[in-house]
Amino acid sequence: MSEITISIALTMFPRELVKLLENEYGFTVRDLSEGIYYVDGGLVPIQILESKRLSKSDNLFIRNVRSNLTADDMLSTLESYHEFRPLDDKNVYLDRLIRANLAVFKEAMKMSEAVKEIFLETAEENGWLENKFVDRLELDRKNTARKLISFGVSFEKIAEATGLTIETVEGLR
Repeated sequence: MSEITISIALTMFPRELVKLLENEYGFTVRDLSEGIYYVDGGLVPIQILESKRLSKSDNLFIRNVRSNLTADDMLSTLESYHEFRPLDDKNVYLDRLIRANLAVFKEAMKMSEAVKEIFLETAEENGWLENKFVDRLELDRKNTARKLISFGVSFEKIAEATGLTIETVEGLR
């Protein structure tokens, strides 16, 4: 339990939550530094992060755990994160950041060649593009086979033309 910390990240200071913690549960909420509050009295350490008050330079990643980023916020976060740690497909922080700001992420990708290169390089290293390409190619071949079946072309000719097995073609009717 000593290795667990509950972190509550919010854009604005949660007055009602703090009142509840102090008045109902008897906890003490301490203002540790700009935008960082510790809650004393619980079984596990709790911290409250008010992202609006966190310094941009010291707390960039924590500050940007929110769903109202600008394209510039997204760019600086992605570029800084790449310098800090390599991207991978198991990165929960980036997954949540991008999902919460998908339109902004797409806008940021259009704005920066460097960010495009970072993601393209990562995608190539992890085989993401290859898998998508193979899946798309397989789907296209099956769709073509279905059309040829509807035109009455023999299964053998369809298999030869699409590179699918005869069994796969027969299963598409």
